[in-house]
Amino acid sequence: MTAVYVLAGFSVLLGGVAAYFGKNESHLPKLLVKTAASLLFCIAALAAFLRSSTDSPVYAASIALALILGLTGDIFLAAEALCSDKKTSSVFLIFGGACFLTGHLFYIVIFFILAPIIPLVFLLALVVPAMFLALALVPVIKTEDGKRVPILGAGKLLIPFLIYALILGLLLSSALNAYLHLNSVAGSVVLAASVLFILSDTSLAINGFSSVNFKLKPYLNYPVFILYYIAQALFAISIALI
Repeated sequence: MTAVYVLAGFSVLLGGVAAYFGKNESHLPKLLVKTAASLLFCIAALAAFLRSSTDSPVYAASIALALILGLTGDIFLAAEALCSDKKTSSVFLIFGGACFLTGHLFYIVIFFILAPIIPLVFLLALVVPAMFLALALVPVIKTEDGKRVPILGAGKLLIPFLIYALILGLLLSSALNAYLHLNSVAGSVVLAASVLFILSDTSLAINGFSSVNFKLKPYLNYPVFILYYIAQALFAISIALI
């Protein structure tokens, strides 16, 4: 397991370096370091599979596919900032987002397959969209002219935001369902990774769509990247624990 932990640790470390480059808008170094960080959590997943029993090949394959989709999404979303052509940039953005969405679906399906479904956990899936809706509608930030505005300026993207938030909610509920049945270290790791993933995406939403600028906004890159890489590293490690 030492190799798995070392690879996962270096993935998180490089994720922090990528966050630094992102904060300073150094797009090419960010792309290179982010790609290396994502490759490392994929290699960690392979090492975890080699360390695991052969009783869970479907779980290992599903997590590995989700991580590879994460890697692909990371590359395209980081490369998007380097594109001068708007059409190409849009294609990269859409394809990168689609990779992440598909990866989430792999996580959700395999976590629900792990154990019998508890119907009540689906109610938890509504918590994340409710949180995003509150961020987009409840005016809590005071602007310079004295008006209060919501944290997120979602605008026309509110519906896509809520759909994505629902998928995150399903990720959380599927991880909780696995945790309640597995009652083990593996279940705790999966649940912790899912929570960190949601916190990372929430930070990303605030960083990209906040209604007003604030001094600490550039530093949101750090929770976005570091929490994301910890989450993916934990998903990789879980392969050896199931």
